[in-house]
Amino acid sequence: MTSIRIKTKHLILAISFMAGMYSAMNVIGQEFDEELATQATEILNDYCKGCHGDGSEFPSLDVTDRAGLLLPNGRSDQPFLVPGDHDASRIWARINASTGQMPPDQMPQMSDEQKDTIKRWISDGAYFPEAQRKSREFVGEQTILELIDEDLRVMDEDDIQYMRYFSLYHLWNHTEGLSPVTDEDFRYYRAAVSKLINSLSTKPSIVVPRIVDEGYGTLMAIDLRDYGWTSWHWERMMGRYPYGMKATGSAGRVGQRVYNMLGTKIPYMRGDWFAYYASRPPLYHDLLNIPKNAKALEADLGVDIYKNFVDNSLMRAAFDGRVSGVSDQNRMVERHSPTNGARFFWKSYDILPEGAADRLGDFTRSPLGPEFEQFEGHQTGAFEHDGGEIIYALPNGLQAYMLVDGKDQRIDAGPLDVVHDRNRHSGTPLIVNGISCMGCHHHGMIKWRADFVRPVYEDRAGEVMADKVLRLFPEDDEFEKFVDADAEHFMGALREATEGLLMDGHIQRESESMTKFYGDLLNASDIDYDQQKLSTFVSGELGKPGMMEMDRKQLVIQMVTSANKEFDWDVSLDDTVAMYEINPIKNGTGFVDFHDPVTKLSKMYGRDINIYDVALELGLPGSEAEAEARGMKTVEQLKFMCGLKQFENLGLASLAQEGGTITRLAWENAYGRVAREMGSGIPVTRIQD
Repeated sequence: MTSIRIKTKHLILAISFMAGMYSAMNVIGQEFDEELATQATEILNDYCKGCHGDGSEFPSLDVTDRAGLLLPNGRSDQPFLVPGDHDASRIWARINASTGQMPPDQMPQMSDEQKDTIKRWISDGAYFPEAQRKSREFVGEQTILELIDEDLRVMDEDDIQYMRYFSLYHLWNHTEGLSPVTDEDFRYYRAAVSKLINSLSTKPSIVVPRIVDEGYGTLMAIDLRDYGWTSWHWERMMGRYPYGMKATGSAGRVGQRVYNMLGTKIPYMRGDWFAYYASRPPLYHDLLNIPKNAKALEADLGVDIYKNFVDNSLMRAAFDGRVSGVSDQNRMVERHSPTNGARFFWKSYDILPEGAADRLGDFTRSPLGPEFEQFEGHQTGAFEHDGGEIIYALPNGLQAYMLVDGKDQRIDAGPLDVVHDRNRHSGTPLIVNGISCMGCHHHGMIKWRADFVRPVYEDRAGEVMADKVLRLFPEDDEFEKFVDADAEHFMGALREATEGLLMDGHIQRESESMTKFYGDLLNASDIDYDQQKLSTFVSGELGKPGMMEMDRKQLVIQMVTSANKEFDWDVSLDDTVAMYEINPIKNGTGFVDFHDPVTKLSKMYGRDINIYDVALELGLPGSEAEAEARGMKTVEQLKFMCGLKQFENLGLASLAQEGGTITRLAWENAYGRVAREMGSGIPVTRIQD
């Protein structure tokens, strides 16, 4: 292999390339070594974020979230970071370990100098550098109503009654404070609204909500008919919506026109509230009309499990808890082809810990359940189970979910002793129907390759039970074709629903980061180049068909090879690969690399909030000067009000304290009262069941 020619000083410059923004969870005004914090967090980004980032496969550790790193975690119940004490910090113990260290042996390793940077950073308080702020024009309630009013004015009168809107404007205004909302966050949030509304659709086509305010992207319009919805679906959500507000003053005049045209008191709802509540029971069940027991759903879809069992027209596989991912016990899954035209119907059978040790809970000994009443008690090899998950294809290609108990009755969440969510997609370890399933199956059906039932019976052909097992449990390779096809079917629909929103401006972002990488590579190789020529070349290459779908390392190698031919730069491919392995360019994002947007937005909504968050959700500017210029209440006035006795009784007292937070539920309950007092509008009364 050709020796690496990249000089150390250039290599250090390349390592310091900033790949993304961190959630700055520092105490505002806290003094710390900003340069050291930047260096340390960039090292964590380069070496750890790929496996230990937001929504990754190892959710107990997210190196981009300081607040999470400080919390007790795992079996030891010790935090990963103890500011000021590297010896007590689990993250340092793993980085500095002689065996079992992180990153793993097969991954690029930190240098001793980089490890020392992490150690000094922890000793300095383990602060994160403040995220870059992006100044945005303030968008308020009146602006949103005016946008809706203008949008409705150009529509056919017959269509207006079916129009509704989702708003993200309070998030657009979130440019200050501890964790500002970035452009990347916004791409996720718009995609979340699109994925969820299409995941609640009974129509055969994907319809992406229309962006009303191009350039901002704070307002998304839907036509209820596109999703098989009526005004009932919207009003069903509105009955639980805590942020309904009738506008007053000049905004009220515009608002009244909008209310009258649409025939609803609430023409738009917040996209983050929608992502949180419409993705879980009871709204998830109501909006999709999921029945109260599996038998009714199966009848609706044209699935006869008993008939398919007798006819050997279903397919099964079973595996242990190491493969399952959600259960520590054995799990069985089976696939059916519905007769009503839906592509697939999957059902799992899960076991309680005490049942897994019993014959009736051991799928190797009892693989031919569940007990069918048609056999009248004479059934060979019937198992007993304690619950399961149903996944079925919607007409548009996305998926719907149902959780059931051992009697096939619908449940809202799986019992923790049967199944649990290590990724905490619902915000807790509970597997909550809808939201948890979306997060786990964000790429559709999940592959496995470890069926342990068929191998037990392969040498027993001729026995009645063995012959039945061999018909129902296909070889892994045969079953895998169906899993892949179902996942591909789902991913096609997911692309339609979210790719345009997630990848908005993606080639430009990739071009900028790739140009930076290539420039560092050329500098490190002492090659003269023209910056404009390099930028033009990179953007041109990335714009070619199929380039963005290529494996990232191969993309880099191909680009360098092409440039060597075009510009005679003679950059070493060994140097290229070495630079690639230590540079954040390898963490570039393609469509399949994005995590589930619904769970991302839902988790953000469910977090505790501070006085700045509260102000923005009331439609108040975060800036004191801008609030005064607009004749609106300020954050300081809001903080003072929260400290008054009558508002202490609403659970808002901590907001008057420096750094104080309240729970999301407490804010939902207090919102209407506070909004009225702050002059934000007149609350619309909720009707909850």
